[in-house]
Amino acid sequence: IYTQVGLITLIGLIAKNGILIVDFANRLQINEGRSKREAVEQAAVVRLRPILMTTVAMMVAMIPRLLA
Repeated sequence: IYTQVGLITLIGLIAKNGILIVDFANRLQINEGRSKREAVEQAAVVRLRPILMTTVAMMVAMIPRLLA
């Protein structure tokens, strides 16, 4: 059960990160007039660090559940 809860949480986090990247790319496209490719590349570069930090923090928080 704990593993399933952890997997569902991880899938939700990944979906949220994808939505944030798309939203950021859309804003770059509208506000700065960038092409789709440029906007996606810039969004991926800018959002990579926060996404990795959030994912690592969530995985570390799940370690006690894994060991329970």
